[in-house]
Amino acid sequence: MTNVSKWVVHSGATRHICATKDAFTSYTTMGDGEELVYLGDSQTAAVLGKSKVMLKLTPGKTLALSDVSLSHFQFFVGYTTYHIISLVSSESSACRKGSVISWKG
Repeated sequence: MTNVSKWVVHSGATRHICATKDAFTSYTTMGDGEELVYLGDSQTAAVLGKSKVMLKLTPGKTLALSDVSLSHFQFFVGYTTYHIISLVSSESSACRKGSVISWKG
């Protein structure tokens, strides 16, 4: 299980992306060039593998992200690397009809 503090919610991302293999609960290696992550500046980054990630939200609350891509692509804000939670991923609960997303605090 990994802490949610290094993850950002990105409404324009089409998949969940994690830059460190340590966060995965299991791991499936992808073939060289089998899948790519397409970036906003038209560059691509290879998907090295996929897995499930469990995020610790608050005491007693976790979020399971399925089909998370491992890529060497890193999303930087200042000098800190973040991982991406996609709101539009087909695996995201935010895509399901009737889902509500609220921000607090």
